[in-house]
Amino acid sequence: MESGKHVLCEKPLTPHPEEAQQLSSLARERRLILETNYIYNQSLGVRKFIELLPKIGRFQHLSLMIRQWGRFYPESVYQVLASHLLSVLDMVRPIDGIEFHFHNLITNSEGLCETGRMDFKSGEFSGEIFVSLNSGERSRKFQAYGDVGFLTFDPGRKETVVLQKLARLASAGIEGEKESYEFDETDNLSIVLNRFSSLIEGKGSDNQDMAIRIGRVLAGK
Repeated sequence: MESGKHVLCEKPLTPHPEEAQQLSSLARERRLILETNYIYNQSLGVRKFIELLPKIGRFQHLSLMIRQWGRFYPESVYQVLASHLLSVLDMVRPIDGIEFHFHNLITNSEGLCETGRMDFKSGEFSGEIFVSLNSGERSRKFQAYGDVGFLTFDPGRKETVVLQKLARLASAGIEGEKESYEFDETDNLSIVLNRFSSLIEGKGSDNQDMAIRIGRVLAGK
């Protein structure tokens, strides 16, 4: 940015919130784009998932999970994977007003967490983020629970987003009305690059404020 270039950065923006704030100030001063690659923010499936949230009634709980192999990363699982899920949570509720508790479940010989859980709560709304770099299979699953239904986002299934309404009468069983949607989640990086190009053309705002919020949460670890 000091040479006048727009920047698309891998997540997280920096490991230290103070550095992120400095970069943000530099970008604003020089009128440059500073975008962090939070790929799920541009996912059509995730956007549909969030669009459908009002249909589950009183939104009470959100569960976000990513599992994959990645013990070779030099950062903790929170930096590598939880940062992505915090960006999804921030689309639902501003994470500045949410209380987080970290639980290191598996750490390596260098003390880095490889599998962990983040519990969060804000009033009656609660949830958890589960992330692991110790899994032999790659899986992602988001679930939202309300008093009249629940939502699932699973890019590994043909029905990428499923809205399941709960039956009004217990005698009718669990299942009520169901809606399902299919999305191709294999090329979200192209969507990110197209968005970055649009930002450079002056269409829309970058996500530097969200990147700073995420950095503050992770710094609390």
